[in-house]
Amino acid sequence: MKVLSVLLLVVIAVVCCLAQPPQIATDDQNQNDYLTLNYALTLEHLEAAFYREGLARFSAADFQAAGYDSSVRPYISLIGAHEDAHVTLLVNVLEQNGVPAVRACTYNFNASLSSVRNFLSTAQLLEVTGTQAYDGAANTINNANYLQVAASIATVEARHSAYLNQLNNRTAFPLAFEEALTPEQVVAAAGSFFVSCPDGDVQYPVFAYTYVTLDSNGTYFNRSGQLENSEQIQNDDDLLNYALTLELFGQSFYNRARNFSLAQFQAAGFGNLYNYFQMIIDHENAHVNFLSSVLTSRGATPAQPCTYNYGPALDSVANALNFARTLENLEVTAYVGAINTITDYQLIQGAATIATVEARHAQFLNQALLNISVNNASLDDANVPAAILNITAPFFGADCVAPQQPVQAYTLQFLNVQAAAATATPSPSVAAATPSPSPSTAATPAPSPSTVPTPSATVAPSGTPTPTASPTTCTVSPSPSSSCGCNGNNGNDDGNVIINFYFADMLRGL
Repeated sequence: MKVLSVLLLVVIAVVCCLAQPPQIATDDQNQNDYLTLNYALTLEHLEAAFYREGLARFSAADFQAAGYDSSVRPYISLIGAHEDAHVTLLVNVLEQNGVPAVRACTYNFNASLSSVRNFLSTAQLLEVTGTQAYDGAANTINNANYLQVAASIATVEARHSAYLNQLNNRTAFPLAFEEALTPEQVVAAAGSFFVSCPDGDVQYPVFAYTYVTLDSNGTYFNRSGQLENSEQIQNDDDLLNYALTLELFGQSFYNRARNFSLAQFQAAGFGNLYNYFQMIIDHENAHVNFLSSVLTSRGATPAQPCTYNYGPALDSVANALNFARTLENLEVTAYVGAINTITDYQLIQGAATIATVEARHAQFLNQALLNISVNNASLDDANVPAAILNITAPFFGADCVAPQQPVQAYTLQFLNVQAAAATATPSPSVAAATPSPSPSTAATPAPSPSTVPTPSATVAPSGTPTPTASPTTCTVSPSPSSSCGCNGNNGNDDGNVIINFYFADMLRGL
């Protein structure tokens, strides 16, 4: 009887803490933005508390006794530090605008912390849920700066998910497009951890995907619920073609790199990456098909492939993999840097679900090639279109037409908040080798997401050790000449500076 009473209280508390959203006036966009930020903060509090409690319970010896190498616990500690940084950032944003930030709740993690293995399995659940919650809420945000901050957090959560998926013997990137979760789905996944919350019910934002973006008369509405004018529609088309131009650049590279056989991958020492590489290729093809289909449906002309010169990137399997790693990290910064130029809220969600998959690809390749299982930076960089096109321009032939750049949202008033730095120092990751997964083929979506069969194997990373993480202060105040996040410090190696260096090496071979 006592047990039933306790369970009943827990159920009541969960319903109280994560109640259904009240209907607020859709024209009160600032208020809705603050609801979204507090919704995100509620999840970040949950994640941060979970890592603190789990790491306090399990020592390095416990991890090793459970069969994990000495690098895993420091990486989990780094993920926990990222979640603390996200909490600090969101609290600062809210308080700077005079909005009370929700406080941490009381949680029950007992079942999830019964063993190291359960701890890591639950960590995977929370990171995947967090990634998909951000993607599901991205199109409720009206303020361009808040949207970019959310995107830069979401892609870091996706990087965490990629690593934790592998620790739990799942593929780093099971889908060509990330799922976007509704609040109800988030509650179903994470609601059981809540016992009570000091600030009462968490109010959800109004979720834009309950509306119709394109009505029966072919009229578009922006994320403020207002009629899009012709300039906004054109700007969204420009953004789509900008993204498509980058995806076509990547698609051409990947489809040419597909000529490398399994035997060549094995001879180069990368046999365990072959099937994963094919999955990335399938995902990139899916992204091209999706963007082309959306542009066509909007009555716009999709960008077309042209002549590309990849230099020595296709000379060997090793070169191809390193170019792919650089390209995937660059694409992440491109999506984060341009997502706040979009006004059509369904397009925002589409861009978010691609960006987080690109982040999964990037982190998988970071781990496989550089032994960087988790990047040091708690926010992903945001590169504006002009910077991205400048970096990639030398690879485009004379017949390539530069896309019309979308109008940047950086003319708005931006925040000046300090993001707490992650200070954990992970050791090099040396995972045990496992059998290579069997080949898998991705279905081609147009335009809905498609599922890719999931190999159940952990990739054995090889390469250089992870650099020591150093305390870094990120100022979130982008301008036309700067980016949001720690510029050039995204995972130490794969930041903008190193991306430029690597492409410069490729250019010397042209």
